[in-house]
Amino acid sequence: MRTWPCEAGAAGSLGPLRGVASICYVYGLMEKEQTRAQAGGVFGSGRPRPRSPRQTPYKRTYPSGRVVWVARYLDREGRANYAKPAWNRRKSSFKLRRDAQRAIDEALSDLAASAPPS
Repeated sequence: MRTWPCEAGAAGSLGPLRGVASICYVYGLMEKEQTRAQAGGVFGSGRPRPRSPRQTPYKRTYPSGRVVWVARYLDREGRANYAKPAWNRRKSSFKLRRDAQRAIDEALSDLAASAPPS
């Protein structure tokens, strides 16, 4: 049987490797089971907490080959809205990604400013 660095006396080693799930991380000298256990569980129970979706523009390619960035964001209820700033002639498609991101950021800041005090 083959030995790996994590078997050769590393603290908390799980013993001989017996499958793909036990592949040793060379950098940390840890096995996958150990890392999952440290994350809060073994085999799937240590999943990261869900986070809100990122508010970023997405790329749209037209059949002609023209590429634009669409500034779409989600409001508080989770509905999709399109950022249409005045400086872009009230359009939600942009030539540059940074402009689309700027429009999303402005729309979200306007949304946060119009929020009722809680």
